[in-house]
Amino acid sequence: MKYFTFGMETMRITQDYNGKASHYNHSHGSPKDYPIDVAGVDGGQSAYFATVDMKVTAIKGVGNSSTNTIWLESTEKVTTPTFNDFVWITLTHWNDGSKTAKYKVGDVIKKGDIIAYEGTDGASANHLHLVCGKGHSNNWVKNSKGSWVIKGDSLPPEEVMYIDPKFTKIVDNKNLKFKEVPKEEPKEDKTEAFFPKKGYFSLGDNHKNIGKIAEFMYKTFPSYTNKKALGNYYGPYLQSSIKEFQKRAKAEKKYDAEIDGNVGPKTLKALKKYGFKE
Repeated sequence: MKYFTFGMETMRITQDYNGKASHYNHSHGSPKDYPIDVAGVDGGQSAYFATVDMKVTAIKGVGNSSTNTIWLESTEKVTTPTFNDFVWITLTHWNDGSKTAKYKVGDVIKKGDIIAYEGTDGASANHLHLVCGKGHSNNWVKNSKGSWVIKGDSLPPEEVMYIDPKFTKIVDNKNLKFKEVPKEEPKEDKTEAFFPKKGYFSLGDNHKNIGKIAEFMYKTFPSYTNKKALGNYYGPYLQSSIKEFQKRAKAEKKYDAEIDGNVGPKTLKALKKYGFKE
């Protein structure tokens, strides 16, 4: 998984989510969101970049009275300071005629590309109104305080975004405590993800990956894999085939664990030596 980080080269928050100017009712109504107004270099139109690949889920306001807003969500699960999942963000106030206005729902904005520049659509000074959260979002909803908030599982930005000090310089964070991105990218444990929570497959289990193993065994080792082993159910026919595989692989010094008929990380590693692919 990739770390999800703040997307401007300069962080200058001009109003946090408790700001009395316009944000207080957002974060104190029901439902709520947690907007921050962000600006880069004073008076300019700094860019907001995609820090992971992001898909456009909605875009509203261009050419009408609604304030220009774009909704995006990550194309894959990411690591944040508080969770591992898909994330969404919205950026508001970019101008008609800007590159953002040309995006369409379904477009994927690649990591490193510009999503939007600061603007003044519905605002008196250049900035972007940013909201973020977990999962999916594509609309507004009016809350109990009369504010239009972003629909979805909204979270404070410091719970969703790291700061990458190699990319972002903090000028004003309004005392919000953002964590710096860890030094190393998190590594996805594909072996762990392949198995259920207990960490291996055994007699009586039912899983789509069992079906992959059974098909591989039947095609690769038909001499000792009965056709009845096929399917997602880990039955006695597949167990018998795996035991024979473990025995033979051990004799060939490609397997060094117990001959138990279960498929765990070591058996999976041995299967891969014979061509199995997850």
